[in-house]
Amino acid sequence: MISKDSLKLSLSNPLFGPILVLLLLWADFIWIVHREWVYNDQYSYGWLTLFLLVYLIYVRISDRPEPTTRGMRASGFVVLGIVLITFNRIALESNPEWRLAIWLHILTIFAMTLVLLRRIGGGSWLRHFTPAFALMLFAVPWPIFLENAVTGGLMKAIAAIVVDSMNLIGVYAEQTGNLIRLRTGWVGIEAACSGVRNFQSTLMSAWFVGELFRFTLIGRGLLLFLSGIASLVLNVGRTWILTWSTHTSGSSLTESIHDPVGYTVSFIAFLILLVVAFFLRKSFAREPVKPHTPDATNRLAHSKPPTLLSWPACLSAIAILIGGYGLSELWYLRVERSLPQPRAVEIDWQKLPFDPQFVEIDPAIRGQLKYSDGTQAEWIDASNQVDWKVFFFSWTEGSVSPFVGVHNPQTCMPASGFIKVADHAPLIVGMGDQRIEFEATTFNFTDRPYQVYYATWNDFWGSPIPVVETATDRLRLAWSGRRITNRRSLQIVIEGVADERVARQNVLSFLERTLTWSNPL
Repeated sequence: MISKDSLKLSLSNPLFGPILVLLLLWADFIWIVHREWVYNDQYSYGWLTLFLLVYLIYVRISDRPEPTTRGMRASGFVVLGIVLITFNRIALESNPEWRLAIWLHILTIFAMTLVLLRRIGGGSWLRHFTPAFALMLFAVPWPIFLENAVTGGLMKAIAAIVVDSMNLIGVYAEQTGNLIRLRTGWVGIEAACSGVRNFQSTLMSAWFVGELFRFTLIGRGLLLFLSGIASLVLNVGRTWILTWSTHTSGSSLTESIHDPVGYTVSFIAFLILLVVAFFLRKSFAREPVKPHTPDATNRLAHSKPPTLLSWPACLSAIAILIGGYGLSELWYLRVERSLPQPRAVEIDWQKLPFDPQFVEIDPAIRGQLKYSDGTQAEWIDASNQVDWKVFFFSWTEGSVSPFVGVHNPQTCMPASGFIKVADHAPLIVGMGDQRIEFEATTFNFTDRPYQVYYATWNDFWGSPIPVVETATDRLRLAWSGRRITNRRSLQIVIEGVADERVARQNVLSFLERTLTWSNPL
C-alpha cells in the first residue's frame, strides 16, 4: 500500500518509475503546444495554465484519498501510447500546425495519464486528480473549423453590436468586414474581434475556479456557460471603449490602451467567476474527500507493495519517448541531406533612394504566421502621393506549416472588408535559374484602389514546395520525409494607383533595385 511518505521518491519507491514517465509525458505535451503559446497571442495564457496545474496538483496531493483497487495492468497500454505519439510526432514535424494531429497527441498523453493514475491509486485517485489535469486541455489550440466558427462569429457579433450602439448615440460608425469605421479612424481587426483573444482563457478560468471550489461536473458546466456570456458582454464593453477612444482621440490612443483594456477585461471576468462560484458553492461544491490517515496506513503496513509499473516497462517507455525525437529527426535528415544548398533572396533597403519607415508588426500577425523574421516597411511616393506597404517574412527556424500560404491576400484581405476587383497575369522576376512569381490582384477598399502583389517561395531552388490541401496530403508529405523549411514570402501593396499596369512597372522597378540574389551554384 502507498504510505504517508510514498511521495518522497527514491529509486526503490514503486512510484518513482510511473511518476517519471508522467513527467516526461507532460514535458512532451508542453513541447507540442509551446509554439502556439509563444507565437499565438490568443493562446499565450497556456504558460499561466501550466503554473495553475502545478498548484492544483499540489492541493490535490494534500488531501488525496486512500488508494483503491488498481484493476488493469498499465504497461502495455503506456508503451503502445508512446509508440503512437512517436509516429504522430513525425507527422507534426512536417505539419506543425495540424490541429487534428496536435489533439491526437494531447489526448493520447491525457489517456495515458488517466491509466497511470488508475494504476497508482485506483479509481479514487483517478476521480481525484483527473479534473486538475483536464485544466490543460483548455490551453490546447482549438481545431481550425471550430476556432474560425466561434471566433469569426464573435468578431462579427461584437462589431455589429458596437456599431449599432454608436449610431444610437449619434456617433457615425460603419461595419466593414470585421472592422469598425469611424470618421476619425478605424478600430483594427484586433480590437474589433475584441475578446477572441481571451474567450478561450475565460473558459480556462471557469474550469480553474470550479476546481478551486471542487464543483460537481454540472456546476463546472454552469460556470463554463456563464464564462462564455461574461466574456461576450465584457468584450462588447471593451470594443465599445476602444471605439469611443478612437472617436474622441483618434487611433493612436486606441493602440496604446488596447492591451491594458484587454488584460483588465480578463481580470474582471476572473473576479466575476470567483464571486459567482462563491454564491453557488452550497449548491454545487463537493466536500473534499477524506485523506488517508496514519491508522489506515498502519493497518496495511504489512501488505506487499504492488508492482505499479515494472521497471522494464518504465525504461522501455522512457527510451521510446526520448528516442522518438531522434527517430523523427533522422527520418527527415535522410531526405534533407539530398536537397540542394539553400540560396536566399533578401531585400536590400539601403538601395532605395529614400529611407522607408519600418513599422512594428502586430503580434496577431506573428501569432498567425509564426515567422522567424519579419519586416513591414511603408513610405509615400512624393511624386504622386501613392502609399506603399511591403511585408517580407522568412521562416528559417524549424519546420513551417505547409498551409502558411493560406495566409495570403486572397483570403485575408476580404476578411478585412477589401473587395476583390480583378486578377491579373503573374509578375515574374528572377536571376539565373531562380524565379519568383507574384500573384497580382486589384482590390477596392472604401472606393480606393489597392494593387497587391504576393509571392511565396522556397530557398531550395529546383525543389518545388509540396502542394498540401487535405489530411491525405499531410500524411503523404510526412511519409516523403519532407519538412517545409527556408521559406519566404513577400507582399507589396500599392494604394491609390487605379491602373494596374502603372503599379506593375513600379513594383518591377522596386524589385529589380532592391532584391539581392545569392549566386547560383
